[in-house]
Amino acid sequence: MTRLLASCLSQAGICVLAKTTGSKPVFILQNGEEKLIKRRGLPSILEEKKVVRRAVSSSVQALVVELMSFSPESLCVENRRMLRPHVLVITNVRMDHMAQAGKSRDEIAESFARSIPDASTVFVPEEECFPVFQAIVEKRKARLVKVGTDSSTDEKSFMKNLSKSEFIQNIRLVLAVCDFLDIKREISYSGIMKAVPDKGSLKFWKAEFTLPKRRWDLVSAFSANDPKSTRDVIDKLKKSKKIKSSRWIGLFNIRKDRGDRTHQWMAAFKSRLFPEFQKIIFVGDQSELLKRKMGRNIKDQEYESFRNMNAKQIMSRVLEKEKNNCVLVGLGNIGGIGIELLDHWDTIGIRHDL
Repeated sequence: MTRLLASCLSQAGICVLAKTTGSKPVFILQNGEEKLIKRRGLPSILEEKKVVRRAVSSSVQALVVELMSFSPESLCVENRRMLRPHVLVITNVRMDHMAQAGKSRDEIAESFARSIPDASTVFVPEEECFPVFQAIVEKRKARLVKVGTDSSTDEKSFMKNLSKSEFIQNIRLVLAVCDFLDIKREISYSGIMKAVPDKGSLKFWKAEFTLPKRRWDLVSAFSANDPKSTRDVIDKLKKSKKIKSSRWIGLFNIRKDRGDRTHQWMAAFKSRLFPEFQKIIFVGDQSELLKRKMGRNIKDQEYESFRNMNAKQIMSRVLEKEKNNCVLVGLGNIGGIGIELLDHWDTIGIRHDL
């Protein structure tokens, strides 16, 4: 989302500085060059002070920032006291970072709402709009823009030419913001097409292996994070004509510092939210424990655990046991081994659009 919007502003001739926070925190400069943000310790919202200083020293006309906070208190400080954006985009209200953000969608929505700056313009997908947004917007003398699903003929035509890895909901939001900023549609379309994907965006590789000969589809859905967002990704994959194998394997990357997310995923597996997967492979800390727990609950799905392995070792072990064509989907978290797997898949597979 941040990259898409920054690219559109740049195409419109606006001098822009953008900053992403997720899988690879970087500054994106006006010329498209990326500068990695080096952190000495854990991420902190104090980092935003440096972002604003850089924007001022660079004399940019627009600053596009992906918010860092999860807890209601930090989010409120970051948004209402430090950045105070004129335009705020709420992409979705999903059950993620529950230990910090809230234990229900209503609680998470309330956290987002409390962070809305005074006199700002807030964009939110119509289907993700909660009553609390309208209540807070009125209190803060802000404006709420609900972005619907209706689209013009030329917009529908443009959407058909997009990479399937792009989420239409995000495109709708970007176009709505650009319209609000009086950027012509042809410029917005050009900016979206030229945007460089994030390291953690949905990616798809085709790979061929020998002894025996087999063809695999490798998919990175690591950055979807929560089960609901991942379910949307799987539905998109199933609609792709390029995914042909009937055997699906999930490669779930566990993060020790995301225990709430791990519990959420275990509940999703137990409720059979992902019936496509004949096998789930757990990698990372506590992988053996999760394998045992799942094996006691679900008998018609295979489980394996790999510990203390690098990406190449993981793939070698998977290929030793799987002799037929497969779809291997990375799930859960991109941090740690997730990034390493992406780099390895770039060496053994050929990147394709979905």
